[in-house]
Amino acid sequence: SSGINAEYGCANLAYSCHTFDHFTCEKTESSAPKCIDVSQKCNFAKDCADGSDEEDCGDCDFEQSECGYTHVPNTWFNFTRNTGPTTSINTGPSVDHTTNTSDGHYMYTEASYPQWEGDRAIFS
Repeated sequence: SSGINAEYGCANLAYSCHTFDHFTCEKTESSAPKCIDVSQKCNFAKDCADGSDEEDCGDCDFEQSECGYTHVPNTWFNFTRNTGPTTSINTGPSVDHTTNTSDGHYMYTEASYPQWEGDRAIFS
């Protein structure tokens, strides 16, 4: 068996979804696990019956500022507040999740050159 639950589209590891690309709803309408795509987490729509996908999302949408977050000194590179595509070809979101337009703001790090494996950017 491949370990993939075809009905839910997620890893069948103790009823948890794959850590990086799916989110496990805490409580469901049935006893079966529910996995949602990670893009549905914190999208201002209750995709889990209990709303667990909208918990711990914070109230910052980066539309007006960096919301008091700061770059941690002595790291190799920083996060950037941006709209639209990033400077790297074919990267970045096509729309922001709060405005659902290309005019919405988001934070990102440039992981392409000149960054190297092991470089750190910390935004807290």
